[in-house]
Amino acid sequence: MIDLRDPQHPVQASYRGEAQIYPASVIKLFYLVAAHRWLEDKKIADTAELRRAMRDMIVDSYNEATGYVIDVLTGTTSGPNAAAGNRTMVGQRNAVNRYCQRTWLHHINVNKKPWCEGPYGRETQLSLVPPTRNQLTPMRRRGS
Repeated sequence: MIDLRDPQHPVQASYRGEAQIYPASVIKLFYLVAAHRWLEDKKIADTAELRRAMRDMIVDSYNEATGYVIDVLTGTTSGPNAAAGNRTMVGQRNAVNRYCQRTWLHHINVNKKPWCEGPYGRETQLSLVPPTRNQLTPMRRRGS
């Protein structure tokens, strides 16, 4: 819990605050926040398709819509296995991690797409790169 009534001096409390957990669809809120920030900063185009995907991601919890939002945010796409190492895709997918860690959270991983039945192709390759799953913790970034 973070009390932000005084934004200059936030107060934090937690129970097992450093324990990382699999966030399931809660992860979609992080992508929504990042999408709004990217839109405000003009890093991504404000299109009807993006707005539809953001709505479907949150209102209906569609994993397909979430995948589209992640692709727009990171400039990546799902598909067949990528060339050796997949380093470029890993770096691009970490864009939301870097944003969250720079602005408000530290011990997280938000670079994997949510799946109903499991990943395929390059998403399988990406799921083998540690950390292998999306992870959240209520701890804020260090020094905050």
